[in-house]
Amino acid sequence: MKENVTSEIKLLVIDMGIPVNMIGYTYIVECLKYMFKESHRHVFLNEIYFWISKNYNTSEECVDISIRNGIKKSKINKTQKFRKFFKFCDYSPSSSVFLNTLKEILFIEHNM
Repeated sequence: MKENVTSEIKLLVIDMGIPVNMIGYTYIVECLKYMFKESHRHVFLNEIYFWISKNYNTSEECVDISIRNGIKKSKINKTQKFRKFFKFCDYSPSSSVFLNTLKEILFIEHNM
């Protein structure tokens, strides 16, 4: 994974209003890196959560909860970028919707 790609992913996650001190930030970045690396095929979240849980010596449930907490924080902070992409969302988007939207943003906006 190129350093430039990782930097773009981190900037996008920060722009979405997720604080870097949340463990959800780290897991969301890792999810997006994995999704980008496996862009040639459809990837299921349980596969990504399993991979992250093994790399961070935690459970898949903890990964899921941390990511959902990061998404909730993003919804609370309502940054300009969050409002732009989730303007019709009166609730916190699901993990799948959130992560896949960020993945598509990276591919479209950053020509990745």
